[in-house]
Amino acid sequence: MNTDKSIRDNILDCARGVFAQFGFRKTTLDDIASAAGKGKSSLYYYFKNKEEIFEEMIDREINALKNDFITSINKEVTPKQKLRKYIILRMELFSTMMSYYPTFRQEFGEYLTYIERIRARYDAEEAEIIKSILMLGVEKGEFNLPKLDLTVQVIIKAMKGFEFPWALEQEKNDLEKDIDAMLDVLFYGIVKR
Repeated sequence: MNTDKSIRDNILDCARGVFAQFGFRKTTLDDIASAAGKGKSSLYYYFKNKEEIFEEMIDREINALKNDFITSINKEVTPKQKLRKYIILRMELFSTMMSYYPTFRQEFGEYLTYIERIRARYDAEEAEIIKSILMLGVEKGEFNLPKLDLTVQVIIKAMKGFEFPWALEQEKNDLEKDIDAMLDVLFYGIVKR
């Protein structure tokens, strides 16, 4: 006997494949219901609409990766290495999402407001991760950050600004080189010494 949770999980698994194939805009509840072997009316018992299915599917994927992120970051020794690892993993996640959902690339601009609403749920969490790495750097004497919260926001805005172009255009080695260049500016500035 299926529980509500296992049925929801099955619908989300099926929706993932449908969204990957057709994109967000062209996917219908009928498509998802058909893939899940359910009637469209059955979906309404579990989800309000297509947007809720999509948001929950993205949430589930991100939550599944959080522990891997933290484990990978914690393996690094220095705060600089931890910050570099975090940025690389974050950009790789975005790139993976973009490549898994190829139609998402075409729809990105069209649904930017919607995407930002989904991402807003993770902004505070991301800020806390970056802040904890920076505070560790201050404690260890590696970083001098008179405006910690401002530095956190600068890093987040830089990542958001680069994520779409990097996801579309970069090979992994080029991505890491660009991240290192960005971090050099962050760590050492642009003033000749």
